[in-house]
Amino acid sequence: MGSKSAVIVCEDARLDLAVAAAVLSAFKTSGQRCVSASRILVAQPLMDKFADVYVNAVKRLRIGEPLDTGSFTGPVIHRKAQENIERYNDLAGKEGAQVLLPGGRFDDAAHADGCYLKPCVYRMKYRTDARVLREEVFGPHVALIPFKDLEEAAAIYNATDYGLSLAVITEDFRAMRYLRDECEYGMGYVNLPCIGAEVHLPFGGVKKSGNGHPSAAGLVEAVTHKVAWTVNHGMEIKMAQGLTADVN
Repeated sequence: MGSKSAVIVCEDARLDLAVAAAVLSAFKTSGQRCVSASRILVAQPLMDKFADVYVNAVKRLRIGEPLDTGSFTGPVIHRKAQENIERYNDLAGKEGAQVLLPGGRFDDAAHADGCYLKPCVYRMKYRTDARVLREEVFGPHVALIPFKDLEEAAAIYNATDYGLSLAVITEDFRAMRYLRDECEYGMGYVNLPCIGAEVHLPFGGVKKSGNGHPSAAGLVEAVTHKVAWTVNHGMEIKMAQGLTADVN
């Protein structure tokens, strides 16, 4: 049902772990998952260093034939999707983003047969009027958004019509618990990417990302009417709740 999922990188985060989780969240399967992160919220003091390491990591990604085990990811699904993503890439610049990697198409023969796109990465302070920070893109397109404290991080995370997946990168259990309680989401991860979606756990979201009822394993509970069926295999009646069975 859509999402604008995010990874929140706290000031105490391990940089290598944060970058890896953010790359996987944004660009695995070319960002074409309902749980993909098109927003990386980064603590302001960490932003410059994070952005530099993140961009260098993204530049090294191998994008190519999806059946090639050496490819990190493949093309987007069709030409219409490719064109829609390119419109959002252009819109980021028009809305005032500092573009770090512009994205766009490949111009070499190896990528001629398929709707391949380079990753688009940009820095942008949160603004309520910025469409690229609120609308789902569903492709290799990600914003790096600074936040000054956990309260602002939760507010930015919640400032969309969606609420599906969230990842928090931190070593501070208080920060983790605060964001767990204040953000509006259906699936949360700590020190992991936000694209896990394990089948043995409930899957679903809130707002335009769902109705609050879980699917996957959790769906059994949501759609099952349970009944009580008690059979006495003994020769006499024994009552529960401390009741006696004496009828004399």
